[in-house]
Amino acid sequence: MRTVAIIPGWSEGNWHINQFAKALPDGWELASEPDKADIVIAHSSGCYSLPKLGKTNLTILIGPPYDPGRSIFMCIWQNIIGDLPSQLRWWGLAKLVRVRLANCWYALRYPLRHIKIWRSLRQTFLIAVENSETLVIRNNSDAFCSEQIKILVKDYKNIRLVELAGLHEDCWIHPKTYVALLARF
Repeated sequence: MRTVAIIPGWSEGNWHINQFAKALPDGWELASEPDKADIVIAHSSGCYSLPKLGKTNLTILIGPPYDPGRSIFMCIWQNIIGDLPSQLRWWGLAKLVRVRLANCWYALRYPLRHIKIWRSLRQTFLIAVENSETLVIRNNSDAFCSEQIKILVKDYKNIRLVELAGLHEDCWIHPKTYVALLARF
């Protein structure tokens, strides 16, 4: 039995985690404690909320916010407004509405989470994964994770970078693509 812990971003929560968990193969289960899971998956700003992980963990970072050339507010604007035509085309209206309603719910439900996330964005997310085998997944149309992440991770021997087609929140819409990557490790 393999265990997977999922750390969602600032406007994400159980709904998002459950979307991903539905795609896990038989014999895999969700773990509530990341430091005891075989695989730790963090999405978006959840990459900045990782506990210190050991060498036994595989860490998957999906779309960590990293764009030194743009403010976080410009990234949010791009994700919500600029990417709307692509979101409608790739996800469809029904899935887009479900994701946005869930985002709004968690943003309002956990307002203090924002303070922790905004403070942590000043730090590097790579400190927490320096001892674990790590896979960074960047979607090629991600409003938060720029191509410059390639430069950031290139000197780390324990980090591999994979680029996938898609948008920032594709892991919740098309989780089977991401789960297929997990099965390789």
